[in-house]
Amino acid sequence: MKRKLHTYILALLAVGSLSLGACSKDDDGGGGSGGSGGGGGTGKTNNLEATIDSKAFNYSSMVATYEASTGFLDVTAYDKDQVTTVSLYIDLNGPTTQTIGSDAFGNVQVSSTTEGLYQGTSGMLTITSNNKTAKTVEGTFEFQAVNSNQASINITGGKFYVDYSK
Repeated sequence: MKRKLHTYILALLAVGSLSLGACSKDDDGGGGSGGSGGGGGTGKTNNLEATIDSKAFNYSSMVATYEASTGFLDVTAYDKDQVTTVSLYIDLNGPTTQTIGSDAFGNVQVSSTTEGLYQGTSGMLTITSNNKTAKTVEGTFEFQAVNSNQASINITGGKFYVDYSK
């Protein structure tokens, strides 16, 4: 069952990382009271940033999909060239501190090759705020990821804010 769930999650993340209909940063910034992407009136905008092996990753566009039946949120953020993506699969009904690889899942795609897909093997994701009414979540993450050739990368200093109400 766990292997089947892991395969399902990887398939979802792969589809999310290939989607080109992502929201750009420019579309995220409605501020004020419940404007488009305005974080349910919080004034915050969607964000995901991290350091991937000493290189800063700042997203240019993002896709967030919430599956109410499972309670999981799939977040995929793209860099400006849509070459590097960071994907998180977060259990919004789970604990506030989640282990990457069992409670939550993280992937990094650094190129379009199979070797470019790194799957999170260890690390932590911490939900610091989860407003189910406004459908916003924020938190931090860091994890180690490995590709099919067993090469590894480190993702550190990760933080995210996602408004999944749309």
